[in-house]
Amino acid sequence: MMTSTAFRTASARCTLSLLLASFMLIFAACGDDSVSTRIEPPSVESPIENQQLTADADPLTVDLSTVFGSDDSLEYSTSSSDTDVATANVSEATLTVEPVGGGTAEITATASNDAGAANASFTLQVNLPDPPERP
Repeated sequence: MMTSTAFRTASARCTLSLLLASFMLIFAACGDDSVSTRIEPPSVESPIENQQLTADADPLTVDLSTVFGSDDSLEYSTSSSDTDVATANVSEATLTVEPVGGGTAEITATASNDAGAANASFTLQVNLPDPPERP
């Protein structure tokens, strides 16, 4: 048979254990409230098809958010393998390719963030305009 002193001691130990467990849960819940998300590197979601333009055509524009996804944290850059054929620049998420002269150029758009980078390249064939007809 348990004495009242033994019962009170066991009850106090149980209460103390419950209190300690409750405090541990409260302190664990009061930790850092910021949500930690893993940044994924960009990837090409929709490749850019090869293009053909005439040298006197309007510039080609491509919305890079459709190529790499609409992630506001991405930074973009671009390059042309032959600036005598076409120049390329990017403003915000818009790639603009300006035909310059006849030939072929490889246009590369790059999206990057803290986790990495991805490239989307396409071939641009720039044709010279037809010569005027002779009278």
